[in-house]
Amino acid sequence: MGEPLLNYNALLEAIRLLNSECGIGARNMTISTVGIVPGIERLAQERLQVNLALSLHAADDETRARLMPAGRRYPLDQVFEALRGYINATHRRVTLEYLLLQDVNDSEEDADRLARLIRTELQVSTRQGTGRRGLLPVVNLIPYNETEAGFRRPSEATVRRFQARLKAHGIPVTRRLERGGTVDAACGQLRRAAARRQREGGARPTHRSDSSRG
Repeated sequence: MGEPLLNYNALLEAIRLLNSECGIGARNMTISTVGIVPGIERLAQERLQVNLALSLHAADDETRARLMPAGRRYPLDQVFEALRGYINATHRRVTLEYLLLQDVNDSEEDADRLARLIRTELQVSTRQGTGRRGLLPVVNLIPYNETEAGFRRPSEATVRRFQARLKAHGIPVTRRLERGGTVDAACGQLRRAAARRQREGGARPTHRSDSSRG
């Protein structure tokens, strides 16, 4: 739970145990980070074959800093420099997670800005001296699951336009497979449901060791 690159030694131990004790291959593991630059740089030197996913959510520093506190400490130029180093060291394609929020980061102009950022900052070569073009990252689009935070989910048409715009720029793009949204069980919604029950009933939610992990 939490930001894995801020718990680095435990992260490496977990990877080792999952690999050796559970038989899970490194290429089947993904480390998701908000963009802790020293952690990305350190991870690149491990030469592990794990996947790396960055929670991006905006293609400009101002919007990203408003959405994510880590964006104020690590601006995009530093984060993308670390990602370039990671790609060159591991020859692994990274994933850019992009949460779509209505009227915040979901316009066609936002898609164009994201495509330019990727092509400018992450078009790196994984084979020196061969002239081979680098591996572009995959953008994983995540339509927002509405909570009490005040943001809104974009329309289906908006999501499709954003996805199509990235594809038109030649950017690999996928869409997050969503489950549980109709019963408040999707990402980000479980806490809302628990808080609502607490407000309505005045009782604290009951936590059990075998079910509190979601």
